[in-house]
Parts: sequence; structure tokens; C-alpha cells
Amino acid sequence: MMNKRLKQGSTFLLAVALTFPLLTLPGAKAASAIDTDAECSIQFDIGGNSELLNDDVTVQVNLYKVASVDVSGNYTATGAFSKLDFSSVSADNLDTAAATWAERAAEAKKLLKDDTEPTTTTLTQGRGTATGLDTGLYLVDTPEVVTTNYTYTFTPYLVSLPTNNYYSNGNDTWIYDLIATNAI
Repeated sequence: MMNKRLKQGSTFLLAVALTFPLLTLPGAKAASAIDTDAECSIQFDIGGNSELLNDDVTVQVNLYKVASVDVSGNYTATGAFSKLDFSSVSADNLDTAAATWAERAAEAKKLLKDDTEPTTTTLTQGRGTATGLDTGLYLVDTPEVVTTNYTYTFTPYLVSLPTNNYYSNGNDTWIYDLIATNAI
């Protein structure tokens, strides 16, 4: 009889011990699906201390769509960029991931062909906006800018539309209209 009560009590304590962590865990959040039919935009702003680039100099920014994105956020390289591999980029090591994305952008720039048509945005006084863009992954490539005293060269980079840092806006939605300050 005592042995039976001990077993029942142990079973009850075990059940409480296993249930308690479930009650105290924060709610899990998952990303909502990407609206792949949404129109996106990118606003570029040179900002900073680039007075020479902000005043009288016109800067061209070329956007090339290198991959489509599905509702889950997976990229599929397209057209001239079909040889790019996005599967090896991991967010586990952010230093390695950033370097890998920089390598992918350099590879994408090498794959540009003369007939690859960009979406071009002209920055005047350091600002400009590209609108009506499809969702996907874009190569941002800015040609060299030569002024009287300086020559500016820009590093190509990849940008996702919508952005994949959707938690930053506080309401768990994807950001389809990106503001890229100091990003060219």
C-alpha cells in the first residue's frame, strides 16, 4: 500500500515537473508567408559625410534580379545567375555568412552579361528610389563615380525583397519597402 502511494506520488510529481516548463516557455513565432506577388521598393540614401556625392554628382545604381523567392523565403537563382548557389549560406555563423554573401555578390557581378538589363535608379543629391520591383534577391551594383578630386568605387552587394529581417519592424510582417541608408 505504501509502495503504491509512493508510485502515485512520484507519477504526479513527474507530471507536474514535465508540465511546468511548458507553461513558462515563451510563445514560438514563425514567419508569415511571403506575398510573392507584392510590389517592392528600395530607397537609397548615401547619407554620411559624402558631401561631394550629395551635391552636384549624379550616381547611378543598377539592380539586377538574380533569384526569385518562394513563400517560405527560399531563393532560386534565375537567368544568367542560375549557377549561383545560395544553399551554402548559413545564419549560424554571422561572420562567415556575411563573407559568403559578399562572395555571392562578387560572383553575381562576374556573371553579368552585356544583355542583362538592369533596373537603374539615379540618385540626385544622394537620394533615389527604385519602385515596382518584384520580390526576389537583387544584385546592387553602382558604377564608378569620377569627380574633380576623387574617384568613388562601390562594392556590389545582394539585397532581399522583401527584407528577411521582418522582426525589426515590431509587428512580424515582411518589409517590402526597404530604406537603404549608407548602403551603396
